[in-house]
Parts: sequence; structure tokens; C-alpha cells
Amino acid sequence: MTTSTNLAPPQGWLTLDPATWKTNYAKNPFTIAHSLVGHPLLRFDAVCDLATRFPEDLIEHNLGDIPEVLGDGTPAPRLDQPPADVVRGIETNGCWVVIKYVMQDPAYAELCNQVLDQVAAALGPGYEVTHREAYLFLSGATSVTPSHCDPEHNFLLQVRGNKEFTVARPPDREQGQRFLEHYYRNGQRNTTFSPIDREPFDLAPGVGIYVPPHRPHFVRSRSELTLSLSVTWRPRDLRREGRVYGFNARRREHGASPRLFGESAALDWTKATYEGGVSLLRRATGRARTGGYA
Repeated sequence: MTTSTNLAPPQGWLTLDPATWKTNYAKNPFTIAHSLVGHPLLRFDAVCDLATRFPEDLIEHNLGDIPEVLGDGTPAPRLDQPPADVVRGIETNGCWVVIKYVMQDPAYAELCNQVLDQVAAALGPGYEVTHREAYLFLSGATSVTPSHCDPEHNFLLQVRGNKEFTVARPPDREQGQRFLEHYYRNGQRNTTFSPIDREPFDLAPGVGIYVPPHRPHFVRSRSELTLSLSVTWRPRDLRREGRVYGFNARRREHGASPRLFGESAALDWTKATYEGGVSLLRRATGRARTGGYA
């Protein structure tokens, strides 16, 4: 078990302006300041230690000398090395790494819950900060994390090094939703389209960015070693939206042309309810899908 000093400063780990927060929530990216730089759990040696004892299947690593858009959905190439070795060699091996679900470790869970409790307090009553997860990202110089979408609200907090974090949009609404349908059905996050309306943000230690759900984004490292903490959450409305995409994907597989999400609130509710029932049935019979709603 990891031990740490997780005592939050009196003002909290994040510098959040509630008005800016509520105005942009679920809509627009924006940057914030944070005070996690130098935290014992977020030093490189502590992250290497976590990687050594964490399950290997929860550490994704890929080579970073790739285009910003992979295009055909092909996974990025990777080194044939144990994940912990890739983490330790991150300054020279040209990779990027994500350690997933770090809240499985009690000390990291305590720290991340402190951050997310502050997010919940800033949002106030009526907003859910539930289905919490956290991830650690590492990358080497000039490494690229390709364009992809995530299903959560996300604060990515830069702790070490510099990176350019670009948030964008799909070329059009239908293409964006077709991609999300594919993601929720098959779990493939990397976009097959080249995003538009690109908005780059320069992230340095002590700077974080809020990324709305389902917004395409890609990242380019600007330092020999970058380290970031990502804390995420998925409230009920977002989980229901994901079920609609999953329903539409299954209908298209059978030749139908379902209405897009957002075109009919009543129809979306029906789809989400049906898909939720199907998901429960799969889990009850041991046939739950591995992709999609992770």
C-alpha cells in the first residue's frame, strides 16, 4: 500500500472560479491553476513505483512518433517491453503511457477524491460528480497522443514538463455522432476523422485544463518528460447519452437509420432505457462487452 501526505491546502488543490466553471460546463474547454506540483504521489519516482506494482493490463503504452490523426483507427505501435520498464525509460524511449484507474490505490484515491470533492463543491447542488476515475499520463519529447474522444468530464492537471493540448470538434454533427456510436459499441477511441476548429492550450506545471465529454483532442509533448494527472467523472445524463449511441450503433448493424442523439428527448429516453436493460442482462448472463462503457 502506498503511503503519502495528502493534506490539501486550505484553498484546495484547484483554483476554480464557479462562474466560469458553470458557464462552460459540458460545453467549452478552459484552463485553471492547481497546486499539485511536487506532491509526493506525483513525483516521477513515485509513479515508477506505482507502475512496478500495478496490474500490467492497466498500463497502456504506445510509441509517440505518430501523426496527430491515425485516420483508419489502427492502434498506435508500441514497444515490446514490460510496462514498468517503459515508464522508467520514458525520457528516452519515445513513448507515451497512461496508467489507468489509479484510484485502485488507496493513497491515490484519497488525493483524487479531494480534487473531485472540490469540483463538486464548486459546481454546487444539482450537479453529479459520480463514477469517478483517475489516470496518470507520461510522455517523452515530441511524443504525440493521437486525436481521440473520451466519455467523461475531465480535468487534466499538468505536474511536470510542458505539452500542447489541442481540443477540437468533428467535421460535422452526423460524422461526430457516427464515430461516438462506433466508440460506444466497440471501444475504439481514436478518431478516424481530422478534427476542425482546433484550439491549442499550452500546459506547464501548475496549469490544468477542463475537457468536455466527447470532444476530440490530441496532445504533443514539449519536454523530455511530461507527467499529468487526469481526474474524471460521468454523471447519469452522460451515461444515458452513451447508451443512446450504443443503441443506435446496434440498430445500424441491422440496417436501420436511427435518429441522432438530441433529435427527440422522448426517443432518446426510450433508447437509453432499453440499452440499459440489455446491459444489465448481459452482466447477469456473463456476456458483458469489454468495450464501450469503460
